Amino acid sequence: MADGAKVAFTYANSRDRAEAVAAATGGAAHPIRADNRREQDIEAAVAATTDRFGGLDILVNNAAVGSFGPTTDPKMDEIDAMLTIDVRSVIVAIREALAHLGEGRRIINIGSPADGPLAPAMLGVMATDQYGTAAEVAAFVSYLTGPEAAYITGSSLNIDGGFTA
Repeated sequence: MADGAKVAFTYANSRDRAEAVAAATGGAAHPIRADNRREQDIEAAVAATTDRFGGLDILVNNAAVGSFGPTTDPKMDEIDAMLTIDVRSVIVAIREALAHLGEGRRIINIGSPADGPLAPAMLGVMATDQYGTAAEVAAFVSYLTGPEAAYITGSSLNIDGGFTA
């Protein structure tokens, strides 16, 4: 948004929090309620975005859930939710976005564990002693969507405090 982007973002449950985030951007961001477990919600979110802004230049997938516990007792409903949200919804969003993305447009998939149940343990094995901030991740996304990164494609780039180092 600092780069002039118009942003639509989805949320599943917290309307008040989503509206507060949008308000903090001075109206540059628009919240859309969508449950990533429902294909029709994802389709509707992409359609609402393209209707509101007249097109789509960038798709950022950032919704994710995790399931943690002993492998001897997997909670299948949690596994199903993880596969639906972390994999299937990404595919649906990409499929829907491709109809609107033109030459030079970008798709970025992000995973962020900072708020998850394993966050403290993960922090202990990172090269840095802190998680990245939302502003740092946003700056990285901004770079990846800008003209300077036009030659970057099909890559896995980590902004993870050295977790994968």
